[in-house]
Amino acid sequence: MSMVKIGDLVEIPPVRTVIQLEEGRLKSAEITMSFIFTNEVASHCTVIAAALLNNRGQGYFLQGDFGSGKSHFLAAIYAWLAAEKGGNILSEGHGGLKRLSESNARYLPVDISLIKYRAAVPLEQIIIESVEKALVLHDKKVDLASLISSKERHETFARMISSVRSAGFDGLVLLIDELSEFFRSKPSTQVLNEDARTLQLLGEMTSGEPLWIICAVQESIERTGDISQAIFRKIKDRFPIKLTLSTVHIRSLISGRLVRRKQGADEEIYRIYELYRRQFPTFSASLDDFRTTYPVHPTT
Repeated sequence: MSMVKIGDLVEIPPVRTVIQLEEGRLKSAEITMSFIFTNEVASHCTVIAAALLNNRGQGYFLQGDFGSGKSHFLAAIYAWLAAEKGGNILSEGHGGLKRLSESNARYLPVDISLIKYRAAVPLEQIIIESVEKALVLHDKKVDLASLISSKERHETFARMISSVRSAGFDGLVLLIDELSEFFRSKPSTQVLNEDARTLQLLGEMTSGEPLWIICAVQESIERTGDISQAIFRKIKDRFPIKLTLSTVHIRSLISGRLVRRKQGADEEIYRIYELYRRQFPTFSASLDDFRTTYPVHPTT
């Protein structure tokens, strides 16, 4: 009797396991075609689409472990908001995104991957310069960077949003990746708290401006460094919604994108599951979890 191999039961499609935020702009079709609407992702898109449709500014933390798909999520949202090639795929796959697309509202998405910047560069400067570059892509040249040293921070950001609206957009969407790692790398507590105050102010502005901010973090913001408790509390108040990519989401990614079961494999996978249950008394995974993630161990 020949031994059944894993390759007899599943196949691994060609998949790039590392997605970078800017690929929503540079490789939009590939990003959207490989995007999976897990239950969690679909729910998060519903929340974001509703806020945009109601013209209600909001700040969000997108939290998930390394490899959970945060950058892919942000890149897909960018491609959709910018109406890049393949963006219609997301509208076809999600009712909320479709309704917003049909509203004909225009938003300026700005992708900001903080891993590209040195720790000493202020968050305020990064955001202002990123918005400037995004407007240039739409043939709208503005000088915002010169305001950083000459104006108060609030006035600078107000001018930034005003410039976006003057360019014909209904609002500004900041997609910020690797925020927790950026904060953790700050050279001093003082520099960290300056950036935290920038984030706090932006969060405050969402209540009265057409501004939406989605910040990807690997861990809760309070664990990223020695942030003043007063600032920390205000940040949490201004970013009240946490969009989580949990292990449930990751299991769905495995079955929907990373591993494909071959026809007729379920019977053999069930036999393997029963064998594990008999041989290992501590093996407590459900059949559904085992089948969904096979050949990856459910706990892993």
